Amino acid sequence: MSVFIQFKSWSGKDATVAIIQLSKVFKLKGKQSETVMDLLTQGRTWKYGTPVAEAKAGQAKVFFQKLGFKLELIPVAPSVSVVQATALAHAASSSPAPSNTISAKDFEVPGVICLLDESPEEAELNQDRRLLEIKRTPVLLVVFFLVITLGFYGIFWFLNRMEALNNLDSKSKLSPGIFQVLLISSGTLLVFRILDVFFDINFGIDLILFLVSLIVFGLVIAQAFKVRRILLDHFDANFSGLKVISGGLTLFLGIIFLQYKINGIHAWYQREEEGEIRLNGDGLAWFFAILFLFIAPVALISYSARVAFEEFDSENTFTESFAEGLQLGSYFAACEDYWKKNGDEQVCTKEKAGDSRPSYSDNPKVKVTGSGTRETFHAEAVYEGSESGLTINSQGEVGIKDGDETYVIDFDVK
Repeated sequence: MSVFIQFKSWSGKDATVAIIQLSKVFKLKGKQSETVMDLLTQGRTWKYGTPVAEAKAGQAKVFFQKLGFKLELIPVAPSVSVVQATALAHAASSSPAPSNTISAKDFEVPGVICLLDESPEEAELNQDRRLLEIKRTPVLLVVFFLVITLGFYGIFWFLNRMEALNNLDSKSKLSPGIFQVLLISSGTLLVFRILDVFFDINFGIDLILFLVSLIVFGLVIAQAFKVRRILLDHFDANFSGLKVISGGLTLFLGIIFLQYKINGIHAWYQREEEGEIRLNGDGLAWFFAILFLFIAPVALISYSARVAFEEFDSENTFTESFAEGLQLGSYFAACEDYWKKNGDEQVCTKEKAGDSRPSYSDNPKVKVTGSGTRETFHAEAVYEGSESGLTINSQGEVGIKDGDETYVIDFDVK
């Protein structure tokens, strides 16, 4: 009889020794053995995917238990091929009985090493098709639906795949109650946003709505990580090899990244490959994550800043008012110097102000008109192409001229 060796946890004292022995027995690379240990310390399981003769597996169990591992031997399902059964029977017949005095040397000679590493014909074709019940959808279509539904498709995505995900081998399960809360909260936020943007109705609860938005976002991210946990648990229980679904990409891309991984699972089954399941690589996902989350926003902000600067430089109302005020202030300061030298009863004009200190000079884009004595002085400044402008009187009071109306600006109001 043949069995699978499944590691459930580790509570030993020397992790370094444990990692070394995992590498020797299962011919794992150092980094892979460290990853296995990390999985076990996190409460996850790891199963070696190739069946092992029960006698050899018994030896391995005794040995690894002494190192602090908790493991169990799982009988091979009847679906194992004839070639596999023949090879396993031969290995079992030539294997010694379990021993309590087993040492590391027992795994350094032909035996378990040969059986675990040098028998590719024993690779199991996994017949578990439950993963195929998770709906396959093109990633670009998921992105499109998220955009046109303002994110509501994300909730539908979870609900549409909940039954299939909950049918996998994992203690974590999706709860429909969470998505009911998300639907109600998201719908409420959308209604308030529509009232504010299209009907100018604001209830003065912007802070509350912002906090609700953060809660909704947090719940969606939490559900995405729960789906990730369900898939990883199922891989641990049913497939050989180390399976990793990036937590960073799950955080950045959410269901877009999860759908990308699910599509890869479907593609693997369609190829009818034997051995451990192969997931889509993360290189393409990281490229789009960086593109859409970093490069695209930076480019958009840069473009917006450039457009805003151009508008500010040429057409912005503040720019016009600043130029008008600068010309009026310069004109009035020059006239004050002129009156001081020539008397308050003299009429100050732009020409005379040009000879004063400080002197006045024209701005080709600002038309300045007006003159007068210290008692009657009045001038106006209008920016080129503008219908409004600024005024100044003999008291130095600045006003805004809009058509035939002039509004004096009182800078002393507190």
